[in-house]
Amino acid sequence: MSYSSHKKQALDADLPIRHRLSHVRSCAVCVAEKYGVGRSVILDRIGIADAHEEHDLPSAQHIEAAIAALDEIKASGIPANPRLDEFP
Repeated sequence: MSYSSHKKQALDADLPIRHRLSHVRSCAVCVAEKYGVGRSVILDRIGIADAHEEHDLPSAQHIEAAIAALDEIKASGIPANPRLDEFP
């Protein structure tokens, strides 16, 4: 699947959070491949862990912010500062 397909699924509010989170991670793989870095580098930049306990899943708002951050990285490159809250 493409970045856009994964993004669409990640933003689909009708899907369970865990499923949406899986698509966020797939988007991170696409971005990581574009820049020749590991997926974990991108996940660290957007504040998404490689794994989450059921009680510790991100909110829908965090998933949306992660996708916005991925869009920014995809368009502009990997920022030096890894803080998610610095993305527009």
